[in-house]
Amino acid sequence: MGQDKALIDLGGVPAWRRSVERMSRLTSEVWLAPGTPGRLGPTGLHEIPDEGRGPADAIVTALKACSSALLAVVAVDMPFADAAVFRFLAGKDRGAGVIPVWGAQPQPLHGIYRSDSAEPMAALVESGQRSLQRIATELGVELVPEEQLSAVDPEGLFCFNVNTPENLVHARTLIDRGL
Repeated sequence: MGQDKALIDLGGVPAWRRSVERMSRLTSEVWLAPGTPGRLGPTGLHEIPDEGRGPADAIVTALKACSSALLAVVAVDMPFADAAVFRFLAGKDRGAGVIPVWGAQPQPLHGIYRSDSAEPMAALVESGQRSLQRIATELGVELVPEEQLSAVDPEGLFCFNVNTPENLVHARTLIDRGL
C-alpha cells in the first residue's frame, strides 16, 4: 500500500483505533501489538512487542500475559472485525483455538487462541515458523467453515482486509454507509 496500514484514516480515525473500538465491543481487555511499542504515539493501551518476528510472536506474548482462557486476535487492516463472529467462534472453541475460513482462506488474524497454547506456539516460533496458518495447523486449531460463519456475517465482512488502494476505497465507502 505504500503507507503504514495502522495509520490509514478510516472514518476519521486511524485503522488501529478502529480495530480497538471494534474489539472493545467484545472485551474490556484490549491490547495492541504495534511491532515496536510507542510506534503509533500515545494509545492508552498495553502494547505488546513482537521482537521483529511478526504477528505469531506478538500472539505468543499476549497468550502468556492473557488473564483469561481465550485470546481474540484481529489484524489492524481488518476494519470490520466483528464481535458477533468472535462470540460465535468462542462457542466452537476446541483444542488450541478456532479460526474462521472464508473463500477457502483461513483467517488466523481474526481468530481465537487458547492461552494454554502459548508454549507450543512459542516453540514453533522459536523454531523459525512465522506462518500463522502453518502454526494453526501444527497446533490443531479448529477451522470454522464459511457455511457456518455466513449465519453470523453473510457477506464475510469480518475478514475484509485493506491490502490495496482499491480495498481502502471500498472500506471507506462501507464505513461512510455506517458499517
